[in-house]
Amino acid sequence: MPQEENVELAHRGLDALNRGEFEAVIELCDPEVEWKAIPGFLPDAEDFHGRAGVRAWFDKVGEALRELRWEVEEITDGGDRLLVALRLHAAGRASGIQGEFQIFQAWTIRNGKLTRLESYLSREEALDAAGMQG
Repeated sequence: MPQEENVELAHRGLDALNRGEFEAVIELCDPEVEWKAIPGFLPDAEDFHGRAGVRAWFDKVGEALRELRWEVEEITDGGDRLLVALRLHAAGRASGIQGEFQIFQAWTIRNGKLTRLESYLSREEALDAAGMQG
């Protein structure tokens, strides 16, 4: 798949996510996708596998947060690997408290499908995971 199509896939997925079209996001994933949580970010953070795992991740996030909006700050193209920098805007479901934080992701795309998504709190960790460190 040409590299610009990988960046377009990322934009399509994030746009669908912001519209709440979770099945459209899942369709962009390989059936065996690996969905990696931010290391050490939440006490009950877990990794997910496969499309059913991604659905479970959406359910888990939806139980904790509402009014989610994923703002793309940067997508760096590294061929079949992308660095995706996002600002997440959300409110706690129970508290209603609004918040935002920055997330950096390493995406692996093969044959037009997302095969691995790894999330980090630092750009450097995501770059390293994406194999894009100098």
